[in-house]
Amino acid sequence: WTDLAQRKNDPRQGHHRPQLIEPLKTWDFFRGDVVEVMVGKDKGKQGNIAAYIRELNAVFVSGLNLVNIKNFSY
Repeated sequence: WTDLAQRKNDPRQGHHRPQLIEPLKTWDFFRGDVVEVMVGKDKGKQGNIAAYIRELNAVFVSGLNLVNIKNFSY
């Protein structure tokens, strides 16, 4: 075994399995709706829904919790 393979397959590391998320049966949110964040760093702030992923029960709120990504288009 190589050093890297031993570290990746070490049973003491506790491999994290992805959590299975059951999609909501009724989806009452649409793009442009004003929502309030209930959990996290931006708790209590309001914003508009920019996009959503039904399979993950995820909603992207415009203007909140943004990360700057450098664009290297030369």
